[in-house]
Amino acid sequence: MTQERKRTGWIVGILVLLVAGPFLASLAGLLPWSPINCWTYEVDLHTGHIRYTRYFAFLKVAQRVEESAVSRVLEPQDRQGSIADWRLVHTLSPNVHNSPHYSFHGAMSQMRTLEIGWRLGNFTPAARRASAKRVLQLWREGDEDDAAKSYQLALWEIGDRNSEAGRVTDVTDLPPEDPATALPEEKANPAR
Repeated sequence: MTQERKRTGWIVGILVLLVAGPFLASLAGLLPWSPINCWTYEVDLHTGHIRYTRYFAFLKVAQRVEESAVSRVLEPQDRQGSIADWRLVHTLSPNVHNSPHYSFHGAMSQMRTLEIGWRLGNFTPAARRASAKRVLQLWREGDEDDAAKSYQLALWEIGDRNSEAGRVTDVTDLPPEDPATALPEEKANPAR
């Protein structure tokens, strides 16, 4: 009987290590970004919503969709008929304070920067909406967050100039969607 107990003890011990080992390794940061224990942030390229998903033991245990600066300025008709196109932004796990670099790794930061630029540049609600729609369009067309960087820099310059002049930034101040259709003076100085 003692031989049987000893064998049962070994089997139980091995099973505990097999089950608990990966969890302990993930907590120690040895299995980063594994669905054993991680959470992800994604952005929807049509609405600007942020989706948070929590995984534990390879199971999705929580998920929520949150508004962002971009999604808050869009009108209902801007979202109508669009099919969500979720793209990974970050994957994080315990004791690992960085994420793999995804194509939309900077999207959440760009949205926060855009919101700050709107406030500092005195953007009208219409200008905020138009610029938000343009950023989403550039992300979709370029298939990465870098596709909107030069546009956002131009927005900052326009907002800064208008703020210094004591003016609001309206839709007519925004960079043209197609630089080829810009007036000659706009081509020379796209930030206006």
